[in-house]
Amino acid sequence: MVASTLVQAVSIDDEVTYIRLKFFKTLLFGSIKNEAFTLATNDATPIAVNDPFETIDPTNPSQYNSIARDLFIFLKPNKLAASTTYVLTINGLQDANGVTFVSDSTVSFTTPAAYDTDYETALPAEEQPVQVKDLSIKRNIYKSVTELTNANINFYIESTDPVTGEWYIEPNYNNGRITVKFSKVPSASFLNTRYITVQRKPIQRNIARWESLDVKISLDTDEPWVYIDIPSYDFYPEAATPSTTTVYTTAGYGYFEEGYKYRIILSKSVGA
Repeated sequence: MVASTLVQAVSIDDEVTYIRLKFFKTLLFGSIKNEAFTLATNDATPIAVNDPFETIDPTNPSQYNSIARDLFIFLKPNKLAASTTYVLTINGLQDANGVTFVSDSTVSFTTPAAYDTDYETALPAEEQPVQVKDLSIKRNIYKSVTELTNANINFYIESTDPVTGEWYIEPNYNNGRITVKFSKVPSASFLNTRYITVQRKPIQRNIARWESLDVKISLDTDEPWVYIDIPSYDFYPEAATPSTTTVYTTAGYGYFEEGYKYRIILSKSVGA
């Protein structure tokens, strides 16, 4: 029996191991605790049941479902007697807005004659969704330029040279120097290939792997600009004898090889 405008419905399992309460409104988690519920016999002189419930944990979805507004209160063993009517009194609960319900709510139930008081309470385990992880591909290791810009309004990439997304770059463009312009001077501890990587791969129909380049990274003395120098691949213009020595930022050499695409990967840890 339900005697309130707070509780919409009540049900009790056949073994009387738990009480299921369905509320009209969503409850505030902080108000759902053992002190809000008292249990006593339905006699002319009620006899209170001391500490009748297991610990109520509203954060456990198997005990409280805020969407369905269902609360499961589990009874401790050896607390109730057979063929006895009990009254559950609810007091001090609050709705999701923190408003306390003024009137008490009461729920009564009667234990069966064959009721086994010496049962073992088994609280339902918290539901754990099955997860399947693909560990063959590592994701979210690096943030893109856009993500880095949005993540921190005080530290971000203002521009790059060459421009991001440029479809063609001359082989000798800027003697192989890439400039990344930040809004603030990045910490020198991030100016290495552990945090900044330059890769290239051939443009072709078949699958091709990215290869990392042995780059040199430096910081401008006056501006918050990072210079990334990629190694040369040959003389430019074409020479009779190809170069066998790798050089950086030197005129007369080729750096951005035709038929290749290039990319820069910045670690998400890079900061000022």
